[in-house]
Amino acid sequence: MGKSTFSKRKFFKGVLVGSLLGVTSAISLAPRSGKETRDMVTKEISDDIDLVMHIKQKAQNISEQTALLKEMKETTIPEFSRETKKSLARFEFKSKPRMTAIQEQVTKIDNELKQAKKDIGI
Repeated sequence: MGKSTFSKRKFFKGVLVGSLLGVTSAISLAPRSGKETRDMVTKEISDDIDLVMHIKQKAQNISEQTALLKEMKETTIPEFSRETKKSLARFEFKSKPRMTAIQEQVTKIDNELKQAKKDIGI
């Protein structure tokens, strides 16, 4: 399946063709006077231009937001990753002696329990 890409040129060409078809249909099917039809066509074209300008502005906003996200991806994520690795290394460094001491205490308690069982004959 081919990947579809958004083309501004194709989009605007589609809007133009759609507008022309709409205008042609309106003129041929309109039960109005020439002036009313011209006014209606002018309004439709004006509305279409407004819509295209609105879509263009939204596309520009999306483009700007995408650029900001890309910049954040390139700066924030690597920094976050580095700091997380540093924090993890510090935690590991500090926790190893504690874990060793805890393991020693568990072993000592286990040995004392075994000795207590022997002493009471269990």
